[in-house]
Amino acid sequence: MPHIVELDHVTKSFPGGVLAVNDVNLAIEEGEFVTLLGPSGCGKTTTLRMIGGFDLPTSGTIRLAGEDVTHLPPYQRQVNMVFQDYALFPHMTVGRNVAYGLERMKLPKDEIDKIVRSTLQQVELGNVIDRKPHQLSGGQRQRVALARAIARKPKVLLLDEPLSALDANLREQMQVELKHLHERLGLTFVLVTHNQTEALVMSDRVVVMEGGRIAQIGTPDDIYERPASPYIANFIGTSNLLEVTVGAENGGLVDLTRDGVSFRARPQGRTANVGQKLLAGIRPEKAILISSPSEAPAGMSVLSGNVREVLFHGSNARLRIELAGGAPFLVDLPLSTANARHGLPKTDATIAIAVHPDNVTLFPSSHS
Repeated sequence: MPHIVELDHVTKSFPGGVLAVNDVNLAIEEGEFVTLLGPSGCGKTTTLRMIGGFDLPTSGTIRLAGEDVTHLPPYQRQVNMVFQDYALFPHMTVGRNVAYGLERMKLPKDEIDKIVRSTLQQVELGNVIDRKPHQLSGGQRQRVALARAIARKPKVLLLDEPLSALDANLREQMQVELKHLHERLGLTFVLVTHNQTEALVMSDRVVVMEGGRIAQIGTPDDIYERPASPYIANFIGTSNLLEVTVGAENGGLVDLTRDGVSFRARPQGRTANVGQKLLAGIRPEKAILISSPSEAPAGMSVLSGNVREVLFHGSNARLRIELAGGAPFLVDLPLSTANARHGLPKTDATIAIAVHPDNVTLFPSSHS
């Protein structure tokens, strides 16, 4: 069975020589929730618009359910798009907004009414069918836009930054609602966002884009725990990136040194030759605060440093420390009962942290 969406060597250039999307290959399975993630200008929205037919590729092929739709307009593709600004008709009721696309399909009125009511029930808005958009909250307007898009039963639902206009609390709530809606409908969702948390919470797979190309594709767990590059390690969450020199290998682990700091890592399939310069990535939450080097759990490396700043982040505290040789390093500590009881380290205090070799990710260094 063909993939529901296929991009085959798709490139898009705009006038003036702007290369927005550069030779992208992507296959999406039917029923998947896939997110295109990256900063502004990385090509994610242009890619989504090409799938929808709003922009045509300069070269390459786009297929939907095995059919070549590269040059077809949006209305001839079995896709629907939810835009960032919702694009609701302000003079129409909720019901009429949802019915609009069905009316253009020339469906019988009683069938349209049935679909509208059923669809609004799916997004839990059956009680606002006669209201106008200005009478709704931001979250309700978002759900009306979703209802209008899914009423025509597209094969693929395209979502362009659909939660960006919502405040933080409502955005978090809508992430869960959107994920549940996807599970109920079984449709293929393709989402564009620059919000890392959004991508990790909702997606089956995440496509990280950089400079018009795909930098990595994987499950949220893959992308976060096994980033393919320093760019991804720092874009998805935060990573300490230390330039290190590779030393001896022993028992599947390699020694790493930097300005008097030494620790170990498991290469996990990445090249690590003696004398080679690499970047070692360590997530701030993977470093464990210990009372003294002798208290380190078995098999873990110990690093020490001076606390330069303690920042309150709600459920955790972030320590900005300085390792030997001056390297900056972040440590995230959950504000648990134990930490509250013993107190957090003070500024200028010398502390010891433990890091497991499996929590060190190795990347090529620009100086290698």
